[in-house]
Amino acid sequence: MRLLRLAVILLTWQQASRVQARSATLAQQKMCDEQARKKFHEDDPKPNASTEYTSHFDANANVCYVMVHRADTDKKGTPSVSNAVYDAFEGRVYASYVWVNSQRKKYWEVAPIECSVKPHGQAEITCKSSEEFEELVDRNFGIGR
Repeated sequence: MRLLRLAVILLTWQQASRVQARSATLAQQKMCDEQARKKFHEDDPKPNASTEYTSHFDANANVCYVMVHRADTDKKGTPSVSNAVYDAFEGRVYASYVWVNSQRKKYWEVAPIECSVKPHGQAEITCKSSEEFEELVDRNFGIGR
């Protein structure tokens, strides 16, 4: 009985230690932010006031994610919003969101033109709203606004 209890405790401990997420070191976070900033300015040398980026180093996946958020209005007054999540070093795109309100409706009445998230080792997920996009991005990449 004692041996069985000890085996169960050991197995539970081993499973818990495998599930624990590794945390990024300060050096990894800094390196990631520097690369994200560099990539952000290469892709958009003159960002406007409503363009921003967020970075996150995922130590488990060994990936430096950058999420770029843009909100804009064209010359005709048409508002648009876009978000992209990609690897700051390799450029691989993991998530994309594009919303354009050319019909001048209430924002909740207009579906996004594009909304997709591609988690590691999983099929691409098509989303239907900015809220769903942000929840999927936060859950799968640990990066959110």
